[in-house]
Amino acid sequence: MERPLNQIHKILKSKGTILLSFIVLKAYALGYSLVYSLESSRIILIRTVGLVVFSILAILTYKNIKVARWLMGLTLLITGLGNLVLGIFVISISQYVFKPFTITIGAYFMYGGWTLLSPQAQSVGGEENLAV
Repeated sequence: MERPLNQIHKILKSKGTILLSFIVLKAYALGYSLVYSLESSRIILIRTVGLVVFSILAILTYKNIKVARWLMGLTLLITGLGNLVLGIFVISISQYVFKPFTITIGAYFMYGGWTLLSPQAQSVGGEENLAV
């Protein structure tokens, strides 16, 4: 029997979890914009189109389409780096819940982007070979 920590690690490093977490973050940002109407309708439209495009890209990446894997990997790396920089340098230490959450999300997306771009993940059936 496998230890629970190893099972959690296996789930977190799987391609499906990485892609789903990115889509959930984009959907949350869109939902927050819709509920609180903080942005103009043009920004909400851009976020909606982005969510649709990233969802399609995530499905293609999950099916091991090479171009989609590269695009999603680069997107995750850039998003992860942005969240990491935002969490470390921009968010004040007084926001003691949001700061570590943003840093963790940024590190996770950078890890996910790196694993999608790694040569081990490029192999056919790369789900089990996704770990770096």
